[in-house]
Amino acid sequence: MSSDCTGKRSSSTSAIPCICGSGIFKFLDIHEGTKEDEEPACLGGRGATPPEFSGGPTGYRLMLKRQSEGSAMLAPALVETGILMLAEACPDQPPQTWDLLRTAMDDGLRSIDQRLEESGRLEPERFSLQEANERLRIFTQQRRRFRA
Repeated sequence: MSSDCTGKRSSSTSAIPCICGSGIFKFLDIHEGTKEDEEPACLGGRGATPPEFSGGPTGYRLMLKRQSEGSAMLAPALVETGILMLAEACPDQPPQTWDLLRTAMDDGLRSIDQRLEESGRLEPERFSLQEANERLRIFTQQRRRFRA
């Protein structure tokens, strides 16, 4: 049960998880619809949802940063300077530690670049009421099939 804007409890709603453009998960109440209105509808919103397999909120933020900064994000010279500082601060660590860190950084950037290439240009401020309602319609159909 959830409360509507009047504060009354209603048993005709159910909560579904949604992800907002900011990468924050929220639960939205979906009213089951009456005989006159069989489908729930989105009345408004803002921001785009992250692409599928973006790596969660942190992965999405990294994708946005890489898209805006390009190769300046974690430039090789900057990474190497950081690793040298770490090596000086931790002289007991073997050189393989820093090689592993370099590899992890390179692999991470390649992964972000690949996800950006697959998803196309990210538009975090974009919102389409029509697309939101289409996704809601598909979700509702799947949910009803599951319940049947």
